[in-house]
Amino acid sequence: MAYPIKYLSLQKSELEYEVAVRGETPANTVAELRRQICKLSQVFLSEDILCSHLDPLDDLNSCLEILNKIKDSLEVDTPDKNVLGRIENLFHHLYHRLNRICRDDKFMDVHTECTNMFREYYEALTSLKARSIDPLISIPHSDAQVKPEKLNISVTCEGNVKSSELAKLKYDGKSCVRAFIQRVSEFSVARNITNAKLLSFATEIFVDDALHWFRSVKHQECFHACRDLLVEEDKLEIILHNIRPCYASTLASASQITSIDQLRMICRNYENVQSRMAQFREPSAATSDTLAPEFAYKQRTDLASKQNYNNNHKLEFNKTNSNNSKQNFNNNVNEKYLHALNTDSAPGGKLPYCPRCRNNSHSLRDCQNKEIMCFKCGQKGVKKPDCPNCNKVQIPKN
Repeated sequence: MAYPIKYLSLQKSELEYEVAVRGETPANTVAELRRQICKLSQVFLSEDILCSHLDPLDDLNSCLEILNKIKDSLEVDTPDKNVLGRIENLFHHLYHRLNRICRDDKFMDVHTECTNMFREYYEALTSLKARSIDPLISIPHSDAQVKPEKLNISVTCEGNVKSSELAKLKYDGKSCVRAFIQRVSEFSVARNITNAKLLSFATEIFVDDALHWFRSVKHQECFHACRDLLVEEDKLEIILHNIRPCYASTLASASQITSIDQLRMICRNYENVQSRMAQFREPSAATSDTLAPEFAYKQRTDLASKQNYNNNHKLEFNKTNSNNSKQNFNNNVNEKYLHALNTDSAPGGKLPYCPRCRNNSHSLRDCQNKEIMCFKCGQKGVKKPDCPNCNKVQIPKN
């Protein structure tokens, strides 16, 4: 049986409770309280709130006050229809409120008293509602009246889950999923939280890739919502058509995919391989501080020889290039400053030149003239080191 609550018919004290039990600070005026509860009731339904963080004794005293108000209203001979609606709304409010109070031995007497009063006054309300519908109906005596079925009020108290505690359970899908499941199991046991209650906080626990996965898996029963259930082949075709492109290379290598379970297994294997590749790290080399270095990872000798060969090859190649560059540099210097030694096969097709004869008919090496002369100024009979014109001593001026 559902117990819907009309929040706009509640008074200030009841509105303050409905706002406070949903984790918000109650406003000062009734108008602001109604605006608050109209927004919060759409997010947090009364059936989803299973426990209260308020003081149990204060909460039970407030319930007793409401039950006393209901008793005074029911003592009227001919209550108005609107009054009956208001009383019924208060009963619905009390039903959820009593269910959220944790049963404790200290307050068991007060809780039992509230429960008995709730049942008694609810039976009286039922009879008054029947009389208001048909005024000629005969209400039998209480001794002969068949008692209605008793209300079974079960109270379950679960630990209050705070946002700061949920922040410790954040999971983004990059770390070990087994460690995350173990941590969540320990948390649920320590806080006495059921799996259904813990699953309601899934959107706050999962982040990034894990949240994307949960949102996709959460609606996997959409096929069951169809009136005419699809066959396995049609489901598989729809999934393959809308699958993410990153799985294309893996699915292309598969010979034939005939079921959704086979597709799920292939995709999970691909995700496991990608995860291992992303988390792989090269083992570090053994050092003097390594524990048990004889068991440490050692690189294979063939790989080391290949690496040394490559390094030596690169070194020899660099030496050869440096020697060639030096030789080219020396050749350029010789061609620039020793142009007197040009031969017939000079580069660029230049004509040979003889500085002794001062013509282009032959080179100095092929010159037959043995006459001595200064190559700088051209004076005959002397060489350049002995030339008086080129080796004049300048007398400093006073």
